[in-house]
Amino acid sequence: MRQYCVANNIKFEHELAHRDPRRGHINHIYVQIHNRGIKPAGMQPENKKVVVKLLYAHINESQQYPDLPHDFWTGFLDNSFDKSNWKPIGETKFLPSPPKTLTNTEPTVLSWDWNPSSELPDEVGLLVVIDSQEDPIPDANKKIFNVQYLVCNEKRIGLKKLRIVDI
Repeated sequence: MRQYCVANNIKFEHELAHRDPRRGHINHIYVQIHNRGIKPAGMQPENKKVVVKLLYAHINESQQYPDLPHDFWTGFLDNSFDKSNWKPIGETKFLPSPPKTLTNTEPTVLSWDWNPSSELPDEVGLLVVIDSQEDPIPDANKKIFNVQYLVCNEKRIGLKKLRIVDI
């Protein structure tokens, strides 16, 4: 895997191409995060880091995503929420975490390794949730459990539909 510094993010984006995840193989998932504020995020005090979590869930036959569990936000940080539908991928990431920052001038790219199991259905949804004490997800949005509606109304949450392939 190539190492890219922040100054090379344009080269990184140019060389990056979407490929369907392969079942039974290690796949790299990249999430690009932008700070739209006027100062770097999560810098001081130390306990106010930006939290980035990646999850996946099965998409049903009618192309609907399951709702978030009702204990999702109370168990968000320590993954103690009900994981019967939405399952975490890898570890929760925190920014800044050297060498990664979250400045107001350059986006930050985080990566996760994911090995989809053979039992996983052909279509899944990936959900990325970004939260911080400096710019938190509003409490009103934390009462929305319908993922499609939440993604349309919350800029700190993203959703992508993926097809898992056998190779």
